[in-house]
Amino acid sequence: MKPALLFCFWVVSTTNLSISRAIPATLEVEAGTSQAAVETTLSPEDQAYGEERNKYFAELARQDAEIEAARRGGRRGETGVGRL
Repeated sequence: MKPALLFCFWVVSTTNLSISRAIPATLEVEAGTSQAAVETTLSPEDQAYGEERNKYFAELARQDAEIEAARRGGRRGETGVGRL
């Protein structure tokens, strides 16, 4: 068997095993989600922390997108970072 074909077969077989193991676990979690959601509430401090964390990562993603757009818009060989 060619190495590339063997590698593809290995990837597909391991992916299928992972998916088949994940589906029952996901169904169990979804079945218990409503009860867990009722029992678990976040404190105001935890909610504020989560919101701040989300804002931080959204800002990082925005900056990354700006840098990538500047890179693509620059001349050949330029990164474009200085033009932000």
